[in-house]
Amino acid sequence: MKKQINYLLNKFLGGMLFAAGIGATGILALSISHTFGPGEVLDSSVMNAAFKEITDSLDYNSTETATKAKWIDGKTIYRKVIDVGSLPNTTGKAVAHGISSIDTLVSVSGSANQPGFAHYPLPYVHPTTAQLIQVYVDATNVQIGTGQDWSAWTGKIVIEYTK
Repeated sequence: MKKQINYLLNKFLGGMLFAAGIGATGILALSISHTFGPGEVLDSSVMNAAFKEITDSLDYNSTETATKAKWIDGKTIYRKVIDVGSLPNTTGKAVAHGISSIDTLVSVSGSANQPGFAHYPLPYVHPTTAQLIQVYVDATNVQIGTGQDWSAWTGKIVIEYTK
């Protein structure tokens, strides 16, 4: 994340050194280390543009979003959130992700929710095999498998990938 912010702010601020802090609600602090020459100012429109580009790349959407981050091969990392609806009852479920040509699957994560009860991470690992929730991605679907009835729970899966 810090590398991503460094890249974006460096792009807009012309090589100034800075440090930024990120929290759940966005950027918490920004410290710029730059000696300004006579008449040189930091224009707020430049800062606003930098922050907009940063926050836009941090969005989680049900549509494909380029994150501004790069994978180790230099390719852009994309993100998409898939609403899988109700989890299956002791079986498998396939939900189309609508992504064409995934090259590298960078990460798969998500959450299961039962309103008024709890939130569990997806995939869900448990010492009792029947309670596991398996999640993987193939060329066309997000695949979910359960060893017991999780149908009262709903899930959302975040896929990060390159093309």
